[in-house]
Amino acid sequence: MLCPPFDPRLQRNRLIDRHPYKILDAPNILDDFYLHLLDWSVRDVIAVALGLEVYLWNARTEHISLLGGLVETGVPVTAVGWSGDGDTLVVGKSQGKLAVWNYATGQKTQEEDLSSAHQDRVGVVTFHQPHGYLTGCRDHIIREFDLRVGPRAVRQYRAHEQEVCGLAVAARGRSGGGDPHLPLFASGGNENCVMVWDQRQQRQPLWCWNDHKAAIRALAWSPHERHILASGGGTADQTIRIRNAKTGTTGQVIETGSQVCNVIWSHTSSELVSAHGYSQHHIALWSYPDFKKIATLTGHRTRVLNSALSPDGENLVTAAADETLRFWKVFKPPSRPSANVALIHQLRALR
Repeated sequence: MLCPPFDPRLQRNRLIDRHPYKILDAPNILDDFYLHLLDWSVRDVIAVALGLEVYLWNARTEHISLLGGLVETGVPVTAVGWSGDGDTLVVGKSQGKLAVWNYATGQKTQEEDLSSAHQDRVGVVTFHQPHGYLTGCRDHIIREFDLRVGPRAVRQYRAHEQEVCGLAVAARGRSGGGDPHLPLFASGGNENCVMVWDQRQQRQPLWCWNDHKAAIRALAWSPHERHILASGGGTADQTIRIRNAKTGTTGQVIETGSQVCNVIWSHTSSELVSAHGYSQHHIALWSYPDFKKIATLTGHRTRVLNSALSPDGENLVTAAADETLRFWKVFKPPSRPSANVALIHQLRALR
């Protein structure tokens, strides 16, 4: 499925608020390019790692809770990641330990220590199916876990020569525009390489691009066009590059003028947003595929290292070392059926 058609007339008439609509305090959040400390679940709950602790903020009720039983002296949390259904949160720590939490009960269901998991800090966690997740670590290894078989890793992927600082799983199923049997994921490393893996072939990646000039933590698959991947490079690079995982080719290269910390595609329109660090500390909204800049959002005083999209695809939350979470309306809201369409659906239901 191709991305929605781009209509420049609609873009010109669209008003985008350049200021955040909400700001929350985020004390003790770590200022580290290699860590993924923020995620927004389908249940509308934000998990954010603040030093040694993880806090949960419910965007519907604005209730704040502390994930208990997690604090270890001198052991900061270095990664958080929600499952696709929002029932499970995986927490990675600086010494390689992983903890799995059930959101409904608030209880720890699994824990894996560094002796049998990673040998160093876990910087990124992402789910690839309801019961399976991937982790990236400073020990250069990507590990795959399955909650149904316990806390031990079921697979390992070894090709990176330095820390794994980015992971992204390709969309599955028709709603995401992908192949339901497409077991692809992308990884970014501190050695400036972007790799695409097929989970059925763990010995070596399908593709490896080494054209970035800095570490890659910003990775995102298009929800509209299968095999299309965006990658963003660090301070010495400052580019966003569009990859085709079907052909192994690189398309557009966008000079952003600043360290690229995150890229996120819109689910409802042909746009994507990028969050930046040195030296501008801003958020940029782009049209796709022409990569015209639609808006620049400013407010953070330090690099915007962490960001996540709301489940409705409209709102963005960002976190920076200025110890704030900021909320922005960046994408168009999901289209709703007109009254006539809704009436037709009701009449069909009566038949």
